[in-house]
Amino acid sequence: MLSGEKQGCDIHIPRCLSDRLCQVETRRQQRLARSARSPRPMATAVMASSSGRPQFQPQVDASRWVVIYPAYLNVNYSFAQGRKIPKAAAVADPTITDVFEAARGLGVSLGVEDKCYPRDFFNRGRIRVQLWNTRVSPKVPIHPHLRSRRELYVAVAAAIPAVREARAAAAVAVAAKAPAAADGGSGGASAGGGSKARNNKKAGKKGKGKR
Repeated sequence: MLSGEKQGCDIHIPRCLSDRLCQVETRRQQRLARSARSPRPMATAVMASSSGRPQFQPQVDASRWVVIYPAYLNVNYSFAQGRKIPKAAAVADPTITDVFEAARGLGVSLGVEDKCYPRDFFNRGRIRVQLWNTRVSPKVPIHPHLRSRRELYVAVAAAIPAVREARAAAAVAVAAKAPAAADGGSGGASAGGGSKARNNKKAGKKGKGKR
């Protein structure tokens, strides 16, 4: 062999491996095609306002907002089951209503989506929260006290007990008003019946006098 000659090297790829590589590349192309066709997630958002009143804005592009499933805050779940925060900060069996009202109380812009967490399939619903301003680079947090996903999860979980207490107090107040309204209606009905009986007696006396 000449000293200046380069020795070539042929790489033999087994047929099974080459077929597997072709399948992987085909699936990757299919996923890219589906993601290009699928629209961005749209949600009916509750936008934060300076007046403190919620402003509902339909069809908001929330594709870059932070997702919160109730499973993220459930103290009865392990990290493998989906919990994202320590047990000391989590709550027991939160619902999508608890999560939504607690996040709305923080004054953030949020949207609701009818999605299921893969490891908590029967608990439907999730919210998306606008945590960062993505129009600037690098992105900056909108709320100074919520600078990361973990801080957002902990803040929402901490607000859920107060939300549940307020809901229970409202239910007790409604239940207390219901018997009072029923008593007032029955009293009015009895008074009306008594006046009708007195009128009938007077009419009977007048009829007898005429005879």
